[in-house]
Amino acid sequence: MEKGNSYLVTKNIAQIGIFATILVICAQIIIPMPFGVPLTMQTFGILLAGIILGAKKGFIAVLVYLLLGAIGLPVFQGFSGGVAPFAGPTGGFLLSFPLMPIIVGFGMRMGRKVKNSISKHFLLVVVLFVAVFVNLFTGLLFFSINMSTNLTQAFQVTVLPFVFVEIIKIAGASILGTSVRAALLKGNIIYEI
Repeated sequence: MEKGNSYLVTKNIAQIGIFATILVICAQIIIPMPFGVPLTMQTFGILLAGIILGAKKGFIAVLVYLLLGAIGLPVFQGFSGGVAPFAGPTGGFLLSFPLMPIIVGFGMRMGRKVKNSISKHFLLVVVLFVAVFVNLFTGLLFFSINMSTNLTQAFQVTVLPFVFVEIIKIAGASILGTSVRAALLKGNIIYEI
């Protein structure tokens, strides 16, 4: 039986849906922090989406996740939903989520041109750092404006407590993401970006 366009569309929708669900699960893995910005695993899931699905499908998976939350489904941290999280002190993090898989996916595409596996993995780690930086910087700015604090205070609350954990997430996402992607490519479950 020949695989047609409807098969590819169904496969893409399934992959996007699976990653939107992974983001819901990652959002519920919460470590409360003393200053009101909790540690969650959402960024880890988003980095994986960019590595495994690429820029376009990763972006769509994150957008589906955010839209589900915006319409009120309890998919955000602590099973919350609605538009209030977008306007709250941590709204900048949510708003930057769609940019992260785009950055990672384009980095993965650039990495295809690199032949040396060490250089390729180094490029991936750099791209993951850029994506996390965009997330943290957007969150910092939004928090500073929302809470009427200066950038130094916002940095101490939104970035400093998370730097070490974000480095661990980047390392984990690069190892797990590339392994899963290689297995899925080998099994023809996903296609090359």
